[in-house]
Amino acid sequence: MKAKRFFEFLLYLFLVTFLSCTLLQRKKTPQEIRKEAEAYHEKGIYYLQQGNYDEAEKYFKESLKTDPGYLPAYNNLAVVLIKKNKLEEAKKLLKSAIEVNDKYFPAYNNLGVIYLKEHKPGLAAASLRKALSLQPNYDQTILNLAYSYEMVKRYDLARKYLIKLLRRNLKNFDARLALIRIYIKEGRFKLALRHLGYLKKYFPERAIIYAYTGLIYEQMGNRELALKFYKTALARDPSLVPVYFVTGRIYLAGGEFAKARPYFEKVVELSRKEKREAARGAFNLAIIYNNLGEYSLAQIQLNEAKKFDEDAIKNEKFIVDPYAHFSLGVIYEDRNFYNEAIREYKIAIDRKKDFMLAYYRLGTALYKLALISEASKREKIFREAEKALLKAIELKRNFFPAHYQLALVYYRIGGIKEKYLQKGQYRKALFEMQRAYEGYRNDPDFHITLGVIYYKLDEYDSSVDEFKKAIDLAPQKEEAYFLAGLSLMKKGDYDGAISFLKKALKINPSDPDILYALGTAYEKKGDTEKASLYLSKTIITENKFSKPATSEIKFPTSFTLPVTSSHPVTTSASR
Repeated sequence: MKAKRFFEFLLYLFLVTFLSCTLLQRKKTPQEIRKEAEAYHEKGIYYLQQGNYDEAEKYFKESLKTDPGYLPAYNNLAVVLIKKNKLEEAKKLLKSAIEVNDKYFPAYNNLGVIYLKEHKPGLAAASLRKALSLQPNYDQTILNLAYSYEMVKRYDLARKYLIKLLRRNLKNFDARLALIRIYIKEGRFKLALRHLGYLKKYFPERAIIYAYTGLIYEQMGNRELALKFYKTALARDPSLVPVYFVTGRIYLAGGEFAKARPYFEKVVELSRKEKREAARGAFNLAIIYNNLGEYSLAQIQLNEAKKFDEDAIKNEKFIVDPYAHFSLGVIYEDRNFYNEAIREYKIAIDRKKDFMLAYYRLGTALYKLALISEASKREKIFREAEKALLKAIELKRNFFPAHYQLALVYYRIGGIKEKYLQKGQYRKALFEMQRAYEGYRNDPDFHITLGVIYYKLDEYDSSVDEFKKAIDLAPQKEEAYFLAGLSLMKKGDYDGAISFLKKALKINPSDPDILYALGTAYEKKGDTEKASLYLSKTIITENKFSKPATSEIKFPTSFTLPVTSSHPVTTSASR
C-alpha cells in the first residue's frame, strides 16, 4: 500500500512539473514579440541620441534578433553603421528592410545618404526620388536630394528643392545654408551675404555662418576680412577642422609659414579619426616646416601624412583626397625631386580630373626635369610639360602663371630645334608671354624673359623696350643693362650699347661677358684703343656670350583648397 501511494505521489509530481514547463514555454504572441523588440529599440534610440554608437548597435541588433521584421530597427541600425562609416553593412541592412517592405521610405532615404557619402550622386538621387514618391513632404529627403544635385553641379534643380523647403519654413537652417553654398559656387556673393545676414539674425551663435562669410570674402580677394570671420567662427566653435584648414591656407598662400603652422597643427590634432583630413593637415605642415628650414620635422609630418593617406585608402572605398598628393608633389618639387613630384601630381589628377593646379605644377616639374635631363630626352619631356600646361589653361582661362611657364617651355624647345624651326617656337613663346602680361607687368624677370624672346626673333626695338622696363622696376638688374646693350649692338647703335654696358659693368666690374661685349662695341664703333683696353681684361671663353638666356622664373609654392560643402542628413526614425 505504501509503495502504491509512493508511485502515485511520483506520478503527481511528474504531471505538475510537466504542466508547469509547458505553460512556461508557451509561444509568445506577435504582439508580445513586437513589444519586446520595441523595448530594445527604445534603448538603442537613447544611446544613438547620446552618441554612444556601440551600445546603440547592440540594442538595435537585439531588437532585430527578437523581431526580424521590425523595420525601424533595420533603419536605425543602418544609421549607426553610417555614423561608424561601415557603409557596406549599412547598405545590406537597408536593402533587407526594403525586401521586408518595399514601401518603407526611410530605407530609401538612408540609401541615398550612403550613396552621397560614396560620391555616387546619380544613385543617391534615384534612391531619394523613390523616398519622396513614398513620402513627398519629408524635409530631410528633400534636402538630401538637393545635395545630390549640387554634387553634379545641377544648381538649378538643387535651388528648386531648397526654395521649396524655405517656403515651408523660412528658418530652415540647413536648407538656407545649402542655398548660400550654391550661391557661393556660382559667384553670386551679394545674394549669399544677404542670406547669411538672415541666418545671423536668428542663429547668431552658429559658427558655420561666420565660416561661410569668411569664405566669401576670401573668394572676393579680401584676405583681412576673410581671416576676421574665420577666427570668429573658431572662437564660437573650436572644433571646426575645415576652418582651421582654410585659415592656415591663407597664411600659407601669403608665405607666412609661422602663422600658418598652428592652424595645420590643429587640423592634425583634431582629425586623427578622419584620415583624409589628417593627411591634408600633415602634408601642409610638412610644406611649412620645409619652408621654415625645419627639415627633420618636415620629414616626420611627411611620414605621418603618408600613413594617414594609406589608412584612408584601406578604410575608404571612394576617392581619397587628391589635395594630399598635390601637397606631397609640391614638397618633392621644392626639394628638386622632380620624378617623385611628377608621380604625386599624376595621382592627384587621376583622383580629380579637373584639378587645374595639379596640371600646372605637373607642367613646372616636367619643365625642370627636362632642363637636367640628357639632351636626347629633353624635347619629349618639354612636350609633356606643354600638354599639362595647356590642360591647366583649358581648365582656367587667363591663368597667368601657366601661360608664363608655357612660354618658357616653347622658348626651350626653340633652343634645341633646327635653326629653321626655331622661330616658330619663339613665336609661340611670345604669344603666351603676351597672354601672361597682365599678371606680371611689375615683375622685372618677366620683362627680361620677354626681351630675350624678342631678341631671338630679331625684334630688337621691342627687346630694348622690355629691358628698359626691367631696369625701371629693378635698377640693379645687371643682366637687363647687359641684354639691352646686346640688342642695341644688333641694331648698330653702338653708343647706346656702350652706355648700357658701362652701367652693367658698374654693377659687376669683373664680369668677363660684359667686358668682352663692351670691347666688341668699341671695336665695331672703330675705337680700337678702347676696344683693346676692355678686351685685354676679358677672360675669353669658347661661348663668349653666356648671358643671353632667360633668368629662371621662381614660381610660388602657394595654392588654394575648396572647402568641402555637402553634408548629407541621415534619417533616425524612432518607430
